[in-house]
Amino acid sequence: PLIRTLPDSEMLHKAAYQILDSRNPLLIVGGGCRYSEAGAAIRDFCNEFKLPMAETQAGKSTVTSDFFYNLGGIGVTGNLAANRYVRDCDLVIGLGTRLTDFTTGSKELLAEAKLIQINLSDYHGLKLDALHVKADVKTALEQLGQILRQHHYHHENDIGISKVKRLWNEEVARFTSVRHSEQVHPEIKNNYERQLQEFQRMTASCLSQTAAVKLINERIAPASLIVAASGSLPGDLQRMWVSRSENSYNVEYGYSCMGFEIAAALGAKLAEPKRGLCDGRGRGVSDAAWRTGHFAAGERQDYGLSVR
Repeated sequence: PLIRTLPDSEMLHKAAYQILDSRNPLLIVGGGCRYSEAGAAIRDFCNEFKLPMAETQAGKSTVTSDFFYNLGGIGVTGNLAANRYVRDCDLVIGLGTRLTDFTTGSKELLAEAKLIQINLSDYHGLKLDALHVKADVKTALEQLGQILRQHHYHHENDIGISKVKRLWNEEVARFTSVRHSEQVHPEIKNNYERQLQEFQRMTASCLSQTAAVKLINERIAPASLIVAASGSLPGDLQRMWVSRSENSYNVEYGYSCMGFEIAAALGAKLAEPKRGLCDGRGRGVSDAAWRTGHFAAGERQDYGLSVR
């Protein structure tokens, strides 16, 4: 069983009063929520008090993407829904998140909001002058809910949540429908036109990376686990990957750990051999991942594991 650190009552009440006084709060779900096994508690908390949540790379799939109050990825590699919504937030409640620069946009995204951090780490909990509740996420949320319930609290912005999610879904439909051709030019100019033409010739494919991600996402089993790292792929995945089951997303990003995909995919398959697994390679395709790939191939054969 998990050893759960209980929150200090005074700090928890201070957090509750900040929520009660706030106009438009937002939860940010980090990787600590998965260690805390807090998915159900977060879902119940958001449902009861009508509070929206966003996800970091590490926190993604703590709660499935189809949950109404889940706005998806936030930050530099986040999506339109979460990043638009947070602009109007006066309070952000971090749950087990390190608040790295990728999440905060080098602090800019959260510059106008007060911050509560529920985190076991003093170092991360005190970032950005946050009110730090040092506690296990699941336990702290359950106790925080009891206090808010006594005050008959609930937030009401379902229309605002629906609006930003609709805008994001429209944007996903637009960019996943793009196919490479001589008539289509990259929205961000680059010097890879020759390489793109060579890729099309070699693969006989006109798919963009975002279109390919969407197709894979739709075709693999809902319970499958996605593993990836490095390059542009983790950005697209945090933005647009639809987590159809809990704890189904394992992506490293921010430290360019090329080759992580190989060891992580092997470890994930050993941990859950019956679960389908999709191993995505980003920048690592051209360097570290493929340089170490033959080791992984041998190990997978030794263990009799199947990874796509």
